[in-house]
Amino acid sequence: QLAQTCVEGNAAQLITGVEVKAAHESDQEALAPMLDELDKQGRKPELLYADQGYGRDENVQAAAQRGVDLQSPVSGHEMDATKLSLDDFVIDEQTETVTRCPNGCEPASSVADEATGRTRTVMRTEDCRACPCVAECPVHLARGKYVLIHRPLQRRCAQRRAEQATKAFAEHYALRAGVESTNSALKRCTGLARLRTRGLARMRMGVLPRCAGWNMRRGVAALKNRARQAGTDLATAVQTALRACLGRESATCAGSTTLPGLIARLWPPQAFRPHRQASIAA
Repeated sequence: QLAQTCVEGNAAQLITGVEVKAAHESDQEALAPMLDELDKQGRKPELLYADQGYGRDENVQAAAQRGVDLQSPVSGHEMDATKLSLDDFVIDEQTETVTRCPNGCEPASSVADEATGRTRTVMRTEDCRACPCVAECPVHLARGKYVLIHRPLQRRCAQRRAEQATKAFAEHYALRAGVESTNSALKRCTGLARLRTRGLARMRMGVLPRCAGWNMRRGVAALKNRARQAGTDLATAVQTALRACLGRESATCAGSTTLPGLIARLWPPQAFRPHRQASIAA
C-alpha cells in the first residue's frame, strides 16, 4: 500500500506512507492503519483519493473520524440517471427521518427504528397518485400505502453516488492517477513486482529502501528543474544541494536563491508539509 502527495504546485510528489500487507488481506482493511501511520508521522492529509477497493462506507466514516475526507468511487451498480434516488429526498441526517420527497410533499409519517437501523417513511396516497415522478421514485406501493424504507448507509452511498456523477468530481479525482503511475514505475524500474523473498519482515526490507530511493530520485529531479529555471549548472546544483542537505556546507543558486532553502521545501519532513491532498493505491 502506497500513499503519495498529489497537491497541485508541488514539484516533487513524494511517497508519504508505505504499508506491506499479506496478499490475502483486503485493501478495505488497509486504509485505517495507513491513516494512523500518516498521522503518527505528521503527514495525514485533509483529502485522500483512493480507488474503489478502499471505498466502502465504513472506511469513509473511519476517515471522517480522523479528520480526512476520503474520496473513493462507490462500489456496486451505477446510478440510473433517469431514476430518482434517496439523495433526491430531504432527510434529516441526525434523526434519519424524511422531511420532504423530491416533489416537495411532506410524508404522513417517518419513523427511525434504532433496533433495526431502518427508517420507514409513509407518503400520503393522494400525493403519490398525483405525482408526475411516481414511476421514477424509489417509494413503492405496499398494502395500499406508498412506503420508503432506508438505512443510513444507503443514504450516505446515494449522496456519494450523486456527487461522483458530477463533472467536478471527475476533474478532481483525476489527480489520483499520479499514485498509480508511481506504483507502476516502482515495479518497472526497481523490480518491486519481482522481490525474491518471503515473509512480511523481509518484504518490508525489500520495499522500504526502494520507496526511499524513489523519493530521493523525485527530490533530485525537482531540484534539477528548479536549478534549470534559475540558470544554474544542473550537476553542480544537485551535488551542492545534497551536500547542503547533509549539513556539510551551504551554497547559492544563481546568486540569490539558496539551495538549502530549496531543500527545506523539498526534503522530508518539510517536503510533506503542504500536504492537504494525497492518494493511495495497492
